[in-house]
This record gives sequence, C-alpha cells and structure tokens, in this order.
Amino acid sequence: MAAGSCCAPVGCGSHGITRLTPDHRGAVVMDIWRIQDGLLAEHWDVGQQVPDDISPDDML
Repeated sequence: MAAGSCCAPVGCGSHGITRLTPDHRGAVVMDIWRIQDGLLAEHWDVGQQVPDDISPDDML
C-alpha cells in the first residue's frame, strides 16, 4: 500500500451527540482525521439528526 493511501491505518476520530438547545433531540456527529508524517493531513465530519422514534443513546 502506498504511503498516504486512504486505506492505511493512520487516522483517528471522535463521536458524540450535540444539541442546539436543551429540548432539541440532537444530532449524532463524528469527526475523522487522517494523520500523515505526524501532521493533520485531512479532516472529515458527518452528522445525522436523531429521528423522533429513536433514543439518542441507541444511535451510538
């Protein structure tokens, strides 16, 4: 595999639930980073609103 390939195990990420207000159902968000040569090379983030029929805890 070539150095810097997107399939190389050189990344990390975090996830959680964010709420805009206390009564907001929230959204599950995830950040993903690709590290190359000890430096941040790329960052991606994704998110999905918590549906009304699902508990936020069931989405993690």
